[in-house]
Amino acid sequence: MANVLSAQDLNDLLGSLTQPGALTELAVLVGCLTLAWGIVRLIRGHESPEGSIWFGKRSSWRWN
Repeated sequence: MANVLSAQDLNDLLGSLTQPGALTELAVLVGCLTLAWGIVRLIRGHESPEGSIWFGKRSSWRWN
């Protein structure tokens, strides 16, 4: 069963996210994601493949 966070626990968690180490890890993560995106764009080009289903181009489910 999950424990409920108290206000103090939540405050401690938010405080730890503002530490320089956490901010550095976030920057490295964003950099890696950006690098991966760039590599994919170089390999595949700017056009999406013809049979791509990204963003629901060929999805039968629709918002009502």
